[in-house]
Amino acid sequence: MDMLCVKGFEDCEEEQVIRDLIFNKGYDLDKVFENLPASKDGKFFSKLIYYLSTIELSEEEAEKAYNNIIEHKKFLSDKLSRNVPLRVASLDYFFNITGILKNPKFVELELFERMVRQTREDPKTGCYNARFLSEMVNKEINRSLRYGLSFSLILIDIDNFKAINDTYGHLFGDKILIDFSKAIHQSIRREDIAARYGGDEFAVVLPHTGRLGARFVAERIKENFQNIFTKEEYAKKDLIISFSAGIATYPRDAEDYESMIETADKALYQSKLSGKNTIISYGEKEDSSFSFL
Repeated sequence: MDMLCVKGFEDCEEEQVIRDLIFNKGYDLDKVFENLPASKDGKFFSKLIYYLSTIELSEEEAEKAYNNIIEHKKFLSDKLSRNVPLRVASLDYFFNITGILKNPKFVELELFERMVRQTREDPKTGCYNARFLSEMVNKEINRSLRYGLSFSLILIDIDNFKAINDTYGHLFGDKILIDFSKAIHQSIRREDIAARYGGDEFAVVLPHTGRLGARFVAERIKENFQNIFTKEEYAKKDLIISFSAGIATYPRDAEDYESMIETADKALYQSKLSGKNTIISYGEKEDSSFSFL
């Protein structure tokens, strides 16, 4: 294998490596992928299958599909007496062998990614939108149910945002939203999901995270939030900007998407009643036996 390719796998994040290999036509994509080790940490194969076919599979399913595609590629190459590219073999495998692809469409990957971003992202803040949030929470519920895991959702609301908007104007309000989204992204892991739920409300989905971990993340967001909003451009307006947050954890507090939002919203409401600028987990005030586990 080309030493440049080997170095790329050692020094780069898996997802970026896959993207670079697919976008950069200078690489021999087939040779690189055929020389991959039997397995990779993280979600390498699921990302690889997604970039090749736009099909979303679990890591275990994706690794199995990848190995089947390699065998199918060899079979097609022998039958046609020419090298069949990996992309072609993956399309034929998912369309003709498994039937997962019912009506495949050909589109440039960069254009496809741009279209996906437009359907998933809030254009103002760059966070995911509410529709994608519901999809991810439902996926996390299914995964947690399957493997006996827990996850948490933080619902966040900027305090007195309407009054700030009315006083200083919508452009200033937009700047607050954009800077707040930066504070959130500075505070979370790559696997976490940050979404703009609506208006000045944001939601953060934390896979494999219980109440204690969710509170730590919320406090980290608060710290980064304060670092941003104490800068001169905000301080000179003699303006104090804060947020309130509510935390719900699956499966202790809720069993589906609607109840996750409802319980997190109730906790958020309690934090507002407690004087704002507060983080409260669902049941914290009502249940004297409350714990973070």
